Amino acid sequence: MKNLRENQYLSVYLELQNIFSNSECQKITSLTKSSSFESWIKERIFFIAQKINQQYFQFSLSEKLELELLKLTTASNTHWRNDLGEDCSPERKISLIFFLSAKNHYQGGRIIFSLNDSIQDIVQEQGSVVVFPSFRQYKFTQIKSGINHLLLARVKGKPFS
Repeated sequence: MKNLRENQYLSVYLELQNIFSNSECQKITSLTKSSSFESWIKERIFFIAQKINQQYFQFSLSEKLELELLKLTTASNTHWRNDLGEDCSPERKISLIFFLSAKNHYQGGRIIFSLNDSIQDIVQEQGSVVVFPSFRQYKFTQIKSGINHLLLARVKGKPFS
């Protein structure tokens, strides 16, 4: 068996501010499907993921990136989830959730994490991102009014073994 290193950062999330400008957030929100992402968006996301990974998580990453536009409304599901997916994809390593809507465009829709039996609340400024290992559990609180636009990115890598 390989010698395993302890990594204290696997149970944390990281928040970064001002990743996208307000106008960039509006441009991303206006995209009609995930396949229409421009290269500058993908490059910025992957650059952030690589930097965070090198400093904290230290996963073996590939350059494979899954992007998904999310639109939370009053009808959105609020159950606990992780980003490994229904098939528990061992290739998904790092998840990044970018907040594209201004806070005054919606009420509710807060992302919360369950870490060490306590609930952690995230500041959700437009253009910011929260980064975490894809196996971490999270959910969104119910939207009370308005629409919360998000961009979910998942970076893949060598499968966990």
